[in-house]
Amino acid sequence: ASAEGVDEPILVLQGLKDFERAWRADAQAFVDAAHARRRRSAQLEVFEWADHHLMSESTQSTHARYLRPGRRLLPEIATKLSTWMKSHIPTP
Repeated sequence: ASAEGVDEPILVLQGLKDFERAWRADAQAFVDAAHARRRRSAQLEVFEWADHHLMSESTQSTHARYLRPGRRLLPEIATKLSTWMKSHIPTP
């Protein structure tokens, strides 16, 4: 429902260390619903070592671990996002 009326392509990034959302029940379902409602592209990218905030997580993610200093975005997520944006945003 949250993508209803959106006509632009959608990229969903999901970490497998995310304990707040399940990639299959939430992220995949969102992409499937977007495909069912319209012809625009919706793409899901799943990252094994990312948490809910798409930060690197080598163990079990928790709310307390979110506050640890030095947490970093996984480089492959930044690369995927940059590549996707370049392929979907027209250059002037």
